[in-house]
Amino acid sequence: MADLVPLRDLPLDRRRLIGCAALFGVSGPLLAACSSGSSSEDSEDSEDAAASTSAGAALVAAADVPVGGGVVLSDLNIVVTQPKKGEFRAFDSRCTHQNGTLSEPQDGIMTCPLHGSQFSVEGENLVGPNGEPAGSTPDLDTVDVEVQGGDVVRA
Repeated sequence: MADLVPLRDLPLDRRRLIGCAALFGVSGPLLAACSSGSSSEDSEDSEDAAASTSAGAALVAAADVPVGGGVVLSDLNIVVTQPKKGEFRAFDSRCTHQNGTLSEPQDGIMTCPLHGSQFSVEGENLVGPNGEPAGSTPDLDTVDVEVQGGDVVRA
């Protein structure tokens, strides 16, 4: 027989709360509160990637960032790109639609695995979620960077 876990020890996130509410027929303000906007935890997670590293901190070796592509630093929620040789840019690596971590750039495009939003290596929204028109999702948030001693660092 499987060990039972006390309810107080189960993590309760928005999806589980909505699922339980639907199962037991609870509606109204509870569901509205759960589905509207972001929780404080979500907003903390989506704060500017600037909080992840301090100015002058090395992010990646410049030689490791392909021209026309980039490198996703998932532990920092930053993607460093090189749109043109010697031009380095950095952005929050989470999709502006629902915070899915973007893919490594392929042919100059980063794609969100959740709903297919696409962004250029310049951070511009090219395709919105589920094929919506460009611009239906905001462009990526910029992270200021510069090259120092062969590394791309926070400016």
